[in-house]
Amino acid sequence: MYLERARQLNGTLIRHAVALHQAGAIPPASYLIDTDTVRANAALLAAQAADLNLRLFFMSKQIGHNRETVAAIRAGGIDKTVAVDGRSAELLSQQGVPLGNVGHLSQIPQAQLESLLAGRRPEFLTVFNLAQARRAAQIGAGLDAPVQALLKVRPDGPATFPGQEGGFYVDELKDQLPALTSLPGLQVSGVTAYPCTTFDRAASCFRPTAELSSLAQAAQLVGDQTGSAPHVNAPGNTAAETLELLADWGCGSAEPGHALTGTGPHHRQGRGAEKPAIVYVSEIVQVDDGTATAIGGGLYRRGGLRHALVGTGHSITESAPVTVTLPDAQYIDYYFTLELPPGHRVKVGDTVVAVLRPQVFVGYARTVALDGLHSGNPVLGMVRDSQGLEDQAWRAPSR
Repeated sequence: MYLERARQLNGTLIRHAVALHQAGAIPPASYLIDTDTVRANAALLAAQAADLNLRLFFMSKQIGHNRETVAAIRAGGIDKTVAVDGRSAELLSQQGVPLGNVGHLSQIPQAQLESLLAGRRPEFLTVFNLAQARRAAQIGAGLDAPVQALLKVRPDGPATFPGQEGGFYVDELKDQLPALTSLPGLQVSGVTAYPCTTFDRAASCFRPTAELSSLAQAAQLVGDQTGSAPHVNAPGNTAAETLELLADWGCGSAEPGHALTGTGPHHRQGRGAEKPAIVYVSEIVQVDDGTATAIGGGLYRRGGLRHALVGTGHSITESAPVTVTLPDAQYIDYYFTLELPPGHRVKVGDTVVAVLRPQVFVGYARTVALDGLHSGNPVLGMVRDSQGLEDQAWRAPSR
């Protein structure tokens, strides 16, 4: 499980999380991020991708676009980012991060397209349909270079993830490519799909998806239509373990996210070259017979949270994990419950440390970066909200 792997490979982060929370330096319901390890994970991925002639655009939504962590990723060798929606594009651009691919999972709103394309100048715009392509082409016609479009492709049948519908079916693309490639102000540069790999838990390996198969078919169509090799962008579970698979399929770029913090699906099974770099920190506020209640917030329901450690000192990494129970999905996660075995004593104010696969940008948890943890000179970054902005609501007490 995620927690056990973090305890084995990055117990220092867990111990610092406890010390910082007990000192009031970081709030409960926050994610503490070890930027030394994030930087090392990024460097590992960047080096392997370079060997395979793959480009990488980093994903930061899962860490709430935390500014200090984004800087660590770039320092590790992955300079450009992917923005899944218009808001992410603006937030990352305001940090000075070059935009590699925008609109990846959520289309850019019509009213935002012009300011984004003209002012932020992303390398690629993901396009889901002909109407969006025409609007982008109108804007591109007034720029000094056409908009570089990646056509979003989807397989026949339902979307892999509900709420992420949209894109071109392969048969639909056959009919619409002549119109798409004739738009002045727009260049069809390539294709993209999501997710392109999936983790088979039973077999403990990554496999290509129907999306990746459709992507390969679409790339062939675009190449035949344009007469040049299209750029193939293949996000989804990008990690050291999947890069060779993507290269074998002829992909040109991928988008690591959870690999940067060691919270991919294979890491949950104790595998993977990337090391754990993030913990969730909370606080006990109620103790009852056999249970304790901790402050919630931002606990992603698909995050794989199962166990937590509770304590107030360095010995927390030697303590027995306790089982975590989240409220049903229909309820707000103001709290979560710890199931205490007989004789397991905790008290109000104790620190709770857990590890899960986060999606900070859709919740209301905070993030805090910790740099220099493994070089003996740790420096704590500012407390940030779920979008990477300074959180004015939290001020550590004077000591």
